[in-house]
Amino acid sequence: MEWISKKWHDFWPDTSKAIPVKGYWYGAPCVDPDSKPTFDPMLGFPNGRKERKMHVTFEEMIDARVPPEHRNYCAHKYIDFMKCYQDTPALSRVFRKACEPYWHHYSDCRYELAVMQYKEYERERRLRARQKRRIAMGLEPDPNADAIAESM
Repeated sequence: MEWISKKWHDFWPDTSKAIPVKGYWYGAPCVDPDSKPTFDPMLGFPNGRKERKMHVTFEEMIDARVPPEHRNYCAHKYIDFMKCYQDTPALSRVFRKACEPYWHHYSDCRYELAVMQYKEYERERRLRARQKRRIAMGLEPDPNADAIAESM
């Protein structure tokens, strides 16, 4: 276990100092995944973005007993899968894999949703880094300058 403490010491030599403040990692700005976007969603999209829509309403999800962790843009595919799962006999589900196409569609939808969330996270991170660079070069006013001046 000594090598673990050695690696930790190499990574964080001065343990008396706190770990970096939330929002920065290795000096680069990072984004809190739970935060709201700080930039215009249409920034960088001259032709606009495709509007995402829910295929099922909240009431339909409650009626279909969709668990909270599955109430997202893929809920309609989850409902299709669960309907197949409940309507198909157990042996057909196991040996014939009767509901496998529905599960495959649901898994693909969840994967695409995760990729989209990663892309949005990365976009926000890059725009924040760009804003920080532009403020340092003096091309853009600091949006927090008023708050800092008021606190003094």
